Amino acid sequence: MKQQSWSLTSRVTWVVAGTLALMLGSAFVMSFFFAQPLLEGRLDSLAREELDEVSTRFSVQPMNHDEFNELALIMISHHPEATLRFGYRVGSQTWTWCPEPPTGLELDPNGYPLGLSNSQRLLKLAIKGPTTEQEAAQDIDLAVFLDGSAMMSSAANLGTSMLLALGLAAIAGLAAIMLMHRQVGRLLAGVAEATRLAADNPEAMRDAASGAPREVSAIIDALHDLLEQLRLENEHSHLLIAGLAHDLRSPVQVLLGETDVTLMRSRSAEEYRSSMESISEELRDLSGVLENLLMLVGRQRGMAPRATEKFNLKREADMRLSREQTWAQRMQVELTIDSEGNLDYNGDREAVLLALRNLVRNALDHAPKGSRVQIALKGNHKQVMICVEDEGPGIAADQRERLLAPFTTGDTTGRTRRTGGGLGLALVKQAADEHGGKLTIDDSPQLGGARIRLDLPRP
Repeated sequence: MKQQSWSLTSRVTWVVAGTLALMLGSAFVMSFFFAQPLLEGRLDSLAREELDEVSTRFSVQPMNHDEFNELALIMISHHPEATLRFGYRVGSQTWTWCPEPPTGLELDPNGYPLGLSNSQRLLKLAIKGPTTEQEAAQDIDLAVFLDGSAMMSSAANLGTSMLLALGLAAIAGLAAIMLMHRQVGRLLAGVAEATRLAADNPEAMRDAASGAPREVSAIIDALHDLLEQLRLENEHSHLLIAGLAHDLRSPVQVLLGETDVTLMRSRSAEEYRSSMESISEELRDLSGVLENLLMLVGRQRGMAPRATEKFNLKREADMRLSREQTWAQRMQVELTIDSEGNLDYNGDREAVLLALRNLVRNALDHAPKGSRVQIALKGNHKQVMICVEDEGPGIAADQRERLLAPFTTGDTTGRTRRTGGGLGLALVKQAADEHGGKLTIDDSPQLGGARIRLDLPRP
């Protein structure tokens, strides 16, 4: 039985609702368990600062009652958020408070406040100092009374207001989330339905997401691009299968025909040799098609990763083009290789040499009997160059770009044989792209046929 899962919008709703609840709980805890101790610490610190200030001034400069009262008024004006009273006592006299004694508290016989609340602070300090210039030094007690009830009340009111505001915000947020839940749910349901119909109408997905948020639109665009890529991959696979079937069927049918004809009656050694040469030629064609196909599909699917190594292009060309030399001799085509400069190259040897062989095969396909095919290999400090020219009919300018696609062949007029299946130039273009190079197709000014040039920059 399939387990029923939560929808995306439901998950978002519950996550946001949980976050809001956590915020409310955190605000409540901070208000009642953290804000109160912090405020009480502030009251202690303020009372200590004021006592230190008045004791410092009293010790440095002698004061009478009026001067002390004036100092008290100045210091009180600096802290309107709290109620401050400053007191002093000389020797064993009673306490004198400026500008007036603390109100609402019981005083002992000496005038010292008793029974403080949590919002009140009373600090006392004994010093030595004269009260006037004529009096001798004597014991003086200084005291600061601070009533922070107004501060505590304001903080409590602020905390209550914050909790109320958070509660209202949570309610509004939940309402907005529910609305978003419905809108996004409908939107995603429409996109899901459009996705199911995307095979017949690829643009239906984007139409269904009209007016969607940026994040949802990005997902829809990515999904649309993925489906489009899958569609192109599917078309490519069909093309690959069709091309493979065509290019394998032709040489296989020729092989069967040649074999059947050869076996129909006894033949001379020369006739058998001619038949075997024809069969060998078809097998070479078949081998070339399979080699090109494996390289093309392997690179496109990542099954044949690029292997970079250092090799000498001239030395490798002399070894790898032996089959093409044999073909050229059989077709009475003069195949020459000219080399110049430094041809040591660091790249994918198999891809580069397969590109070279395909260029030569393409030229031999179109080279008339008794004509020439020239291969030029040149190297300098910036790049290596492979150029193949022939005396065939050339390649029309409007066909050159099209021939770089797999399984695409040009005009067969003037071709001396059938090979490749339309994969050769596609592999040459792939090698150029992988090495950051350039493939150029134009007319040969010397031989009159096609000239195809592959430039590969040095890493």
